[in-house]
Amino acid sequence: MMTVSMLARQCGLSRTTLLYYESQGLLRRPPRTAGNYRAYADQDVQRIQQIGLLRKVGLSVAEIRSLLVRQGGGRQPFWSTGSSPSTRRSSTFATTSGIFCAC
Repeated sequence: MMTVSMLARQCGLSRTTLLYYESQGLLRRPPRTAGNYRAYADQDVQRIQQIGLLRKVGLSVAEIRSLLVRQGGGRQPFWSTGSSPSTRRSSTFATTSGIFCAC
């Protein structure tokens, strides 16, 4: 479990950015702890990696939201939905080229 500040620090983003992504529907509204803190999970880190990659290639927030909705709400990486060699090559390139946040 991570709070929004912990998640922001881990991914190198601001807390405000994460809250904006949540308000725009890019991140799920996480459950709350007894102390009313947001409780993010590892799947949220993966989602932020997806968003970061898409932002790096120039997509707008609206375009990212549309893409994630088409890919089943973004519950899995958009690059893992296909099994073609070119898809695997692309995801390998994206991983090794340092496009992801430091999550």
